[in-house]
Formats: sequence, C-alpha cells, structure tokens
Amino acid sequence: MKTYLLAALLGSGFLGCTKTYHLASLPANPPNFTPTATPTPIPCRIWNFEDGTTQGWSVPYWNPVCSSTAVTALSSLGAAVSLGSFGLDIILPPAGCSVGVNDVQAQVSGGACPGFPIDFAALNLTGVRCRLWANPDLFSLSASEVVNACPYIQVPGPIYGGCFNGWPSQNPQPIPSPGGQWITVSLTPSGGSWATDRTNVIAIGLEVNENSANQPSVADVVVDNIQLF
Repeated sequence: MKTYLLAALLGSGFLGCTKTYHLASLPANPPNFTPTATPTPIPCRIWNFEDGTTQGWSVPYWNPVCSSTAVTALSSLGAAVSLGSFGLDIILPPAGCSVGVNDVQAQVSGGACPGFPIDFAALNLTGVRCRLWANPDLFSLSASEVVNACPYIQVPGPIYGGCFNGWPSQNPQPIPSPGGQWITVSLTPSGGSWATDRTNVIAIGLEVNENSANQPSVADVVVDNIQLF
C-alpha cells in the first residue's frame, strides 16, 4: 500500500522516527490548500477562413445580385503573406449594376463561433479590425480613385462605423492607391449609446465604398483575420 512519510515529524522530538499514514486516511486537501480554478475557455473572436468556407459572411443588403463573397487562396494574390492559406474575397458591384453601384457591405450575423448576439461588455471587447488587400483593378480607371474600407458593428438600434451613412462612429479609411498591398482597418465605437448597445451586438461587417465615376467592370477586395479585440 502506498504510504506518505512526514519528514516534518523529525523536528518534533522524535528524531530519527517517522510516522506512516495510509493514503485513505489523508485529508482530501492539505491544510491551507486553495484549489486552482479551471480556466474558462476564451471565446473565439476571429474569422480566418482557414476551413475553406466563408464562415457565414455574405452580402445581405441591396446589392447581392451584383456582389458576392467567396473564399480565395492567399497565394493567388501574388504576394508573400503570413496570414494563412485562405481569405474572404468580397466582389464589388460592377459598373452598370442596377443597384449599389459603388458600395458593398459584407457581414456575418450567425454561427456558433462566436455565437450571436455578442456581449462586448462581458467579453471586455472594444472593437473590430481586419487585414485587407485591394485588387489594383479598383484603381484601373483612375490612379486618384478614392476607395474607403469601413468596418461596422450592428446592434438592434443603430449601426456603428461604416463609410458615409451618417452612422455613429463613422470611420472611412482610405485604401492606398494603386492597391495590391495589405493594410489594417479597424473600428472602436464610442459615444452615443454604445456603452449600453455593446451588450447586444447582432452583426459584424465591412463596407467598401468607391467613387462611382471611376467604377471598373471588375473589382474586389480580400480580407482576412477579422478579429474582435
């Protein structure tokens, strides 16, 4: 039978003596023992498309007839990147589209990882950011074309962020011409009723807005590592 030798008894006056305890007679926890709590798993907070799917991202609003999302291999961009193998390709509406001719909004509002609605307050989250690569075709008609990328966060009332919609925390971020490079765009909402609204986030999205006067027939952007932080 397994036994424990209590060396502490050596200083109790019985020098050289030991006392044997059967394992079954020991207390469940030694005196002054505090159990360590099992860490709570950190909720998933990133969409990286490494499973080869869009992970719920789509174009839900006025221009799905002319816009779409798909997964693309990052190696196909002709650039050395360290973001993984796949990204989300957002196809912008081409010139001549009957609706949404210069703007696209792609978003996610479902799935188990993370599950919606998301409580930003409970998870100590402040915003969203992502990496973005713009196809040089966006600037093919004019090198001075202005294209903005604008993350947004939707709650049951307002939408925060976006480009030029007049939403709270509107934050258009220019994509450098001529494209073909990775940039980071982000949104950290504030003000208004965000302190209350952030407990019930129902969608995360990205808007891309271009000058309709210089709209090419083919254009897209690729995003990856869309992350809540």
